[in-house]
Amino acid sequence: MYHSPRGGNPQQHYRLVELSSRLESADPHKLVSILYEELLRSLDVMAAELRQGRTLVREKHADRACSILLTLSASLDFERGGDLSVTLDGVYRAMMAQLKLVIEKQDEAKLAELRMGAVGVSDAWNAIGSD
Repeated sequence: MYHSPRGGNPQQHYRLVELSSRLESADPHKLVSILYEELLRSLDVMAAELRQGRTLVREKHADRACSILLTLSASLDFERGGDLSVTLDGVYRAMMAQLKLVIEKQDEAKLAELRMGAVGVSDAWNAIGSD
């Protein structure tokens, strides 16, 4: 198997290059969509790790999911977004609390609920388009 000179995973390297390219060319609406995609990807990796019997303790994908939720919350425009921004902030905070419970209890069912909620928010965001 080929390894990069820095010892990293080539597949991961190419994924990061592709993600970087998408981020550089994205409008603000698409940036949020990409954050949702990356949140779901992190939750999926966490679920796979739980299925494999691994313990989620300050694990990189859990930290990444939390960072994405914090970024989504910090990106809200409360002046222009009004009640919707307040609602989304509450949703993101609830997701962070759920993520904390998932890690504390190593609970696959709670993780599945969290993912379903993230899919719902992501689908709603993508449905409104970038108009």
